[in-house]
Amino acid sequence: MANFRYVAINKSGKEIKGNTEAESLEKLRNDLNRQGMTVIEIEEQGILAKDIQLDFGGAPTPRDLGIFCRQFVSMIRAGVSILDSLKMLADATEN
Repeated sequence: MANFRYVAINKSGKEIKGNTEAESLEKLRNDLNRQGMTVIEIEEQGILAKDIQLDFGGAPTPRDLGIFCRQFVSMIRAGVSILDSLKMLADATEN
C-alpha cells in the first residue's frame, strides 16, 4: 500500500485535505468519488515526504497567556528553576 495526500471538495463545497493509504491512485480516486467528493489533487508520498500533522490543542487566548505569565513569574521568584516551572505549567494547562 502507498501513502497519498489528497485535496477534494465535499458535497457541501468544503475543501477537504487528507492523507491516507491506498492500493493505488485509481482506487483512492474511486473511493473518494463514492464518498461524494470531487478530487482536486492526489499526490503519492514517499516516507520522507509524508505530511506530519500534530495537534497541540488549539491556540492560547490572551487570558491564558496572562495567567501563564503570572504563574511563571511567581514560580521563578519562589526559586523554582525555569525548566521545572515550564514543566509544571505545561502539565497544568490545556492550551
